[in-house]
Amino acid sequence: MSGARGTPVFQSAPLNPPAGATPGDSFTSPPFSFAAHYNYYCGIHGPSMSGTITVQPGGPSLTLVTIVDFQFNLPNVIVGVGGQVRWTNNGPSLHSVVEAGGDSLPSFCVNGRSFVGNTPTILAKAGQKIHWYVFNLVAGRKASSPAIGTTSRRRPTPW
Repeated sequence: MSGARGTPVFQSAPLNPPAGATPGDSFTSPPFSFAAHYNYYCGIHGPSMSGTITVQPGGPSLTLVTIVDFQFNLPNVIVGVGGQVRWTNNGPSLHSVVEAGGDSLPSFCVNGRSFVGNTPTILAKAGQKIHWYVFNLVAGRKASSPAIGTTSRRRPTPW
């Protein structure tokens, strides 16, 4: 099962341009945990200002991208597995960086919910009991309520 993801893998806040002696804002991606292609664009100017990150074994641990007006300088970059990309706004306008989502990343469906490949995986031996708690932190729900489709342990009855 695959399809477009609604949540980007990474998304920056608006990055301010340089002001006088103060450099422009920077944003560093989270580490990329497996080989894949990630498309990204400017969240302010849209898909006409876009690029691609190719994650591959043996690539650099950090790749730098400069943002200037209406373009990413080195829009298509390579980074290693476990590496990161850092964007710095050196243009005179406000910009942001948003991963485009889509079906480029492998996803897994468990109990009707899809998880991208960088979701933590629990390994257990056959017959071994495991307990886990997942909390849904989506706005509009109580932070302490368990997410739909998860299992939670009952509290022991006090004697």
